[in-house]
Amino acid sequence: SSSNSGSSSNSKPYSSSNSNPKASPTSNYGPTIAAHDPVKTPSGFISPTTRSAYNPSPAYKPFSPAGAPTVRSGGGGYGSTAKKVVGGMVAGAALTVAAGYFLYGGRHSSPYCRGDDYSRFGSGRCPRGTSSQAHACTSDIPLCPIPTLVRSKWAVGGDAPPKVDVLFDKSFCSVVALPAAAVETDAAVETATTNSTTAGTEPSDNSTFLSDIFGTATTAFGGLFSNGTDGDASNSTVRRRLPTVEGESGLDACFRRILAAGGCASHSAALMFQYDDASDTCGCCAGVQVTTLAGDDAFASAIYTYRPSTTSAPPDHCISGSTLFYPDGSGGADASHACECGACTACGGGRARYMDWSGPFVVDDAVGAVSFADAAQMQPLYDPVDTCVCDDVSASQCGEEVLYSASSSSLAGGMLSSQLIVVSSTLLLFLGVMRRG
Repeated sequence: SSSNSGSSSNSKPYSSSNSNPKASPTSNYGPTIAAHDPVKTPSGFISPTTRSAYNPSPAYKPFSPAGAPTVRSGGGGYGSTAKKVVGGMVAGAALTVAAGYFLYGGRHSSPYCRGDDYSRFGSGRCPRGTSSQAHACTSDIPLCPIPTLVRSKWAVGGDAPPKVDVLFDKSFCSVVALPAAAVETDAAVETATTNSTTAGTEPSDNSTFLSDIFGTATTAFGGLFSNGTDGDASNSTVRRRLPTVEGESGLDACFRRILAAGGCASHSAALMFQYDDASDTCGCCAGVQVTTLAGDDAFASAIYTYRPSTTSAPPDHCISGSTLFYPDGSGGADASHACECGACTACGGGRARYMDWSGPFVVDDAVGAVSFADAAQMQPLYDPVDTCVCDDVSASQCGEEVLYSASSSSLAGGMLSSQLIVVSSTLLLFLGVMRRG
């Protein structure tokens, strides 16, 4: 999925008049943020201090009972102050996570990212990145432009790999065994990791409905949504290692093995698969029945689904100071790009933008405004977050941003009706997925 940071005038999350920053309460993620005007959501305005997936302030994002971010991709959880983690470690020991941290989503996430603080930060299995923190309003995520060279190599359209979303945390299913895969060498993984390429933007004229996501007519990405067999079976669960990414996960390699084996369409219309980051269990679910795990290491395993990428053009911005993952047009594992554009001491143009944490990169406003994680169209598929652009010296630094453009809600009779994107988890409700505790 993805996109440009710019957007059409009728769907952009908008900013109100700017004002001086005001201190606000801290949250699970502990930032101090600038004040906001009331936040507009699909169901109306809410207080800027109300927890909501549509609230762009990191202090007021919702989180799971385990304390994890609830973004469907498994990523997010940006924190602008350092975090101390004490649970699950040797008595008296503590881990300090540097300010500016976030969790990777999609194929670059891990089941552990949905667990408690120790699972996310102390297990070494939940990939996380860090943004630069030299700008004044650190509750705004700083952005850098993605170089033209990288954008030119980004796989889009039918060449773009599917998007991965979490369906059930701490769960397992009856797994269909995958064909034996050759073991990739660390050198091969490193080579694939350091190639440069480009990602994609989802334009306002693309439509993705449940029938497209699960229908037998879908033929994107080598027919992997209709029992295609394209792919390289040599992909393995080797974990990639990058110095700027803390934590390693084999989810991406697992998913590439699943695609190489033909995907999961022949086993479940919901395209469900399991990955266990402790045992490396990887494979399509034989059916829709899911069982909940219990115990200290329950968050090692999760059930995922995948959907076609509607990316048709590369995005424009990534997070300053982080490593950006993107699908290389030459194929294979995702390439990486060091998202840097100087010290980023000045960061203006502050407003709410939609973030795809699988990169992470900014999604076009026109796409983010009409992409939902639920059939009721109440939960955003992409994470609305406060951002600013490095070296932008406009007055909107630490300003007040309002989320979910008022004008975007007026599109219900037009764009919303013809360009809606809803993730695959909604089909599970239709199928009546059975889950046993």
